[in-house]
Amino acid sequence: MDDFVRHIYLTELLRQAESVIASVVKLNGFLSSEGLASGERVDGILRSLDELLSDAARMRLMLWPPRRSAEQRGAALRACLNILDGHPLQNASLRHHLEHFDERLDAWANESRNKIYVDRTVGPRHTISGVNPRDVIRHFVPAEGIYIFRGEEFDIQALVTGVDELLPVIRRRVEELTPYGFT
Repeated sequence: MDDFVRHIYLTELLRQAESVIASVVKLNGFLSSEGLASGERVDGILRSLDELLSDAARMRLMLWPPRRSAEQRGAALRACLNILDGHPLQNASLRHHLEHFDERLDAWANESRNKIYVDRTVGPRHTISGVNPRDVIRHFVPAEGIYIFRGEEFDIQALVTGVDELLPVIRRRVEELTPYGFT
């Protein structure tokens, strides 16, 4: 990959990383807001999480592309940024759950014995009790930074920390390539 193309990809990664952090700022605003009605607050929290995950997914697709034809590009970008396998961005499961939500609802409808449907909740784990964890569709635990989808836990804080730590590395690499006349 030549410097011109590398700069284009890195600039896009920078934009997406900055968008992840902007979504975190919005998320924290909703988490600390006491003046909003609880429904508005929950909607804002979950919308901010969706935005954060969408931006992180775009980063993941550039760094770990699903197509074989793009594997070299992904490997070159990861090498350029010193990203190791196992980075929090690499896990696409939660994003897939949200992107294919209709299929996850189909699975719930076919699998749930009691058809108890708990969705779009925010709060401590003990907020929901006596319900099969697979019947709790989307639950965010702010104090732990954990998003739970049908009993599967995802560490949002680890994802945000991973992006936050990567941000200065991406900026530095973009700046190194900027003397070539790219902006």
